[in-house]
Amino acid sequence: IWEPAAEGKITQWSQVRSDWPDSELSLYGPGTESGTYEFFNEAIVGNEEEVSRQSDVEMSEDDNVLVQGVSGDENAFGYFGFSYYENNLDTLRALAVDGVKPTEDTIRTGEYLLSRPLFIYVNTDALKNNKAVKPFVDFYVSEQNLNRLVQAAKYVTLPASLAQESRAQYEDRTTGTVFTEEGEPKGGDLEAALKQSQ
Repeated sequence: IWEPAAEGKITQWSQVRSDWPDSELSLYGPGTESGTYEFFNEAIVGNEEEVSRQSDVEMSEDDNVLVQGVSGDENAFGYFGFSYYENNLDTLRALAVDGVKPTEDTIRTGEYLLSRPLFIYVNTDALKNNKAVKPFVDFYVSEQNLNRLVQAAKYVTLPASLAQESRAQYEDRTTGTVFTEEGEPKGGDLEAALKQSQ
């Protein structure tokens, strides 16, 4: 449905599966400036150089617009941030990926394949030379603030052990990435990757 070759060609649900209705397929997705768009494009299309279909997709940088579009059209299919789904459970239905539905637990563990971690990156020179950077990062990664800020943004909190590993990396000033060139965590999952990097 989302690959570039489907653009302008897969326009009916019956083209996706023959026993589905001959109803127009309405697609909704984030705009190209969105990290959600970029992640979904890489995960679904599988090639960061090739972009998913766009000309026949209703795109918006505002997830509320996407929610309204999907909830207002029984033939709509779209993607957007999990918190927008959670806030609209009465009008939206989430689909499973490989038999796994998105929940806080399946997102937290990475079992839901369309989940992704979000990071902050800190320049170590800025930590030393800019008096505002260290207090800000200390505030951000402190145990009570990290959970509070993540919940206020309606994101999913890290498992406690992973949050501790992240704080330890910051305190030890560990630099570099825990991801392979393909974007996968080294060691199989994010927790293992963080432990290996220390």
